[in-house]
This record gives sequence, structure tokens and C-alpha cells, in this order.
Amino acid sequence: MLMLKVKIIGTDGKIIKNRSLDNVVINKNKTFGDLALKLGHTFKLSDDKIENIKMFFDGDLCDKNMSFDNNELGLEDGYSLYS
Repeated sequence: MLMLKVKIIGTDGKIIKNRSLDNVVINKNKTFGDLALKLGHTFKLSDDKIENIKMFFDGDLCDKNMSFDNNELGLEDGYSLYS
């Protein structure tokens, strides 16, 4: 399990503030797409909006099929993700 800090930037460029994003828990074997789906459902987004979520790690756009246990990421608890 990983505990991540997630920042969501809306289409207007503003950061969506929500305390629940400070400690998002996800299994290491899950993908960025799984996290996008989880966040989309949390914020009651429609399926088409969930599909359009982009995930960034360390400034780079992430493939939604990449899992959090990918060695190239080197993720540990407390990392920040942007979507």
C-alpha cells in the first residue's frame, strides 16, 4: 500500500482543495488509471470526464496502464501526484 498526496488541477487551472487528497491510499499493484477512476468516482465525475483525466508524476505525463510498483518510478509513501 502507498499513501500519496494528490493534487487535482481543474480545467480552469485552479487547484481543487480537499483534505481527502492529502492521504490517498492505493495498492502498489494498481495503475494510474485505477487512481484516476477512484478519484473520478470520489468527485462524482461522469465517465467521459474520468477518461480525460491526465496523471502526472514528477512533471511527466504518466501512462494510465503503468502500475505504482514500477521500478522506474521509485514511489514511496508521501509522494505527490498531480491530475
